[in-house]
Amino acid sequence: MIYATFLMRNDFFVPGALMYGYALKKQGIKDVYCFVTDDISKRAVEFLHAVFDRVIEIDAVQVPHPNQKGRRDRGDLFTRFEVLKYYDDFDPLGQKILLADSDILPLRNYKELANAPSPSAIINEKDAYTTRQENGQYVVDEPTLKTGQWHWHDRYSDYLNGAQIPAHITDRVKDDPTNLGMNTSLWIFNTNMHDYTSIQDDLRMPKTQAMVGTFNWPEMQYITQKWSGHWHTLDIKYASFSGYPRLDLVNGIHFAGQKPWAITHKSFDHYSRFKDFRMWQSLFLTMLEDTPILQTYPKLRRLADVFEEKFHKMPYTEEEISHTPEWV
Repeated sequence: MIYATFLMRNDFFVPGALMYGYALKKQGIKDVYCFVTDDISKRAVEFLHAVFDRVIEIDAVQVPHPNQKGRRDRGDLFTRFEVLKYYDDFDPLGQKILLADSDILPLRNYKELANAPSPSAIINEKDAYTTRQENGQYVVDEPTLKTGQWHWHDRYSDYLNGAQIPAHITDRVKDDPTNLGMNTSLWIFNTNMHDYTSIQDDLRMPKTQAMVGTFNWPEMQYITQKWSGHWHTLDIKYASFSGYPRLDLVNGIHFAGQKPWAITHKSFDHYSRFKDFRMWQSLFLTMLEDTPILQTYPKLRRLADVFEEKFHKMPYTEEEISHTPEWV
């Protein structure tokens, strides 16, 4: 299986992509690719080659979306489906691919995902299922700390061993715009032209465009209903939110909101006190030590300077060290 991520629009997500690829390689995973649109600078692509086995250009896709408030990239998100048609002399059609957003940090056990059926993603119907919160604070009970499982696992326990998710569950996105459906930020599929062509034909239809325009997570909700009845779920521990319930109990972190490399953002100092952000930043420094060529990229060097100063003021704790993945 190919493990991949993709970059589009600009170079902002390059640090995240590098960390994703580096963390997979440190886990002994081979065939780690990065797909890029031509919006990514040639300079950034040069440094991507220092981590990824292959960097492959794909077309950018724009599907009209009326709601640009807070997310100007909604129309661009369908670019991920371009990977469905990927093939070349090295990788024929039918290749199994895990395609992840570049704000995911794989921590451990990602090799196990090679055994997951296709198509798979993390079912993510409601935020309330992904973490438990009371009065805006995360709540972690004793059973969760013992088992590493929480109410999400209880709700979807019937589908965690490769069973297909019934269509009546994934059909819910059609009638409930708050239901994200299958979260394809971590998505396993087999490349094929039939699905690719069908999706492209769909997206040209005014009826489909109107439906997509009602979705806040347009490409995810669209593909959830299109493949309804065929999906399998991945364990949410492979892309947990905020490192919930604890960093040593999850296999990966999805930084779905604020990014740990966004050093110019007004909330950077606030978020950088959280353990998941500190872990990403600490592992970033490790990556630069292991991959000296990356230190010659000024944008990455600037990040390293900021992180080093921060850890000098607030050193890594014994607990944080104990939660660090084994490959460090």
